[in-house]
Amino acid sequence: MNKSSLSTSTDIQRIVNKIYATGQITRADQQGLTALIFSDQVLGLKECQQISEIINRLNNGWLKVID
Repeated sequence: MNKSSLSTSTDIQRIVNKIYATGQITRADQQGLTALIFSDQVLGLKECQQISEIINRLNNGWLKVID
């Protein structure tokens, strides 16, 4: 894993941990995840699964979206 991949993984993990801890996702969290998804970085399986889980929780109404 190269340094930029590690940074991306760390960024995703930080955002995901915050979302799970609060049960809420902010617009900034959404924008941060979106930026990471559409960046030139290759996401690993773990990161893809975490993002998929966040999307699933949003779709099921298990996360509150706040500004």
